Amino acid sequence: MALTQHQKDVFGLAVEALECNGCKAMDHAAATRVQSSSLPGQRPIIEWAVDYLACLPAIDCLRKLVIRAHLAPEGQWTCLEIRQCGGAMRGFYSRLSARQLLAEGDRYLERP
Repeated sequence: MALTQHQKDVFGLAVEALECNGCKAMDHAAATRVQSSSLPGQRPIIEWAVDYLACLPAIDCLRKLVIRAHLAPEGQWTCLEIRQCGGAMRGFYSRLSARQLLAEGDRYLERP
């Protein structure tokens, strides 16, 4: 369950894009140099965020574990939670990879 800061940043961007409902004043932007709007030739960030978060596990308890791992990983994790979250993360990132959504998130983050 060792997530990189990059993975956390992209996940945070998707969550905030939906929470702000497309507003240009995202708090996350200051920390990660995020584009709040899309460049010419890119689809809107809201569409990407919806597709990105649609890759979360369908089972509620697994979805909550994946979200917790990205947004609030501190605290006590049981052995069962770690094992379940690991499997859910593999599935989540394989779906993102298959749909090239992580790479698209990179473009919104303007990674050097």
